[in-house]
Amino acid sequence: MQKFNPNFIHPNDPFIAMTPENSPNKKISLFRILLLLLIVLTLFFAFYFILRYVSDKKNNNQVNDLVDLEIDLESENQVQDESEDLAFDAKEEIRTFSTLSNSTLNYSFKYPDNTGLKPVYCSEYGSQNSSEKTRVIFYNELENDNNDPASQCEIQGAGVITISKQNDYSDCTSSESWEVESSPIYVDRVELQKCESTFIGEKMYPGPDKRSYVLIPRKNDYIRVELNDFNFEYVYIDIVSTFKNIEN
Repeated sequence: MQKFNPNFIHPNDPFIAMTPENSPNKKISLFRILLLLLIVLTLFFAFYFILRYVSDKKNNNQVNDLVDLEIDLESENQVQDESEDLAFDAKEEIRTFSTLSNSTLNYSFKYPDNTGLKPVYCSEYGSQNSSEKTRVIFYNELENDNNDPASQCEIQGAGVITISKQNDYSDCTSSESWEVESSPIYVDRVELQKCESTFIGEKMYPGPDKRSYVLIPRKNDYIRVELNDFNFEYVYIDIVSTFKNIEN
């Protein structure tokens, strides 16, 4: 008779599946570990992307704040520039004027002060004559080396601006040496033509490359206002626009 061994387990014993190596509890534990690991990884990546999103948004906000700051600075500079321009315009509007009245030719006009231009009366034949007053020349005081106004009357074509009498009307037409363009200008509420000429020929003598004149009609003659230096065009426009014929 075989002796009973209490530790012997028969291979066909139905309870062999209940051993620790093959128990359902071990399979469930492995599944739980894998599930927990998946949850941890999911939370890790979720937390990582949330931090990444917050960081990018913060950086974008900083960039936007910097852009807004630059825009604000540009706007502030623009406002400052506009204020300076307005201040400059205000200074320009406070310009003072002198009035020149010619009792010989019966006209008057205004011209701005502090421009460096000085008027001198000249005769029709080129010499200085304070009594005849048939020609007025505005010369640049800073460029007159000998500081002699009379010399301006004697130099042919001298003067920045010249006001003289002209008996006949002259058309504003081009020639071989001068290209002409006309534009309207108002003199004492009357529309006249401003004639601008540009020299296009071969220059044989010194003189302006560009000039402009306006013929102002009167009863028996014309007053010719001529500009030879376009650096002082604003003075020329002031003279023409304030020109008035004086009734006898």
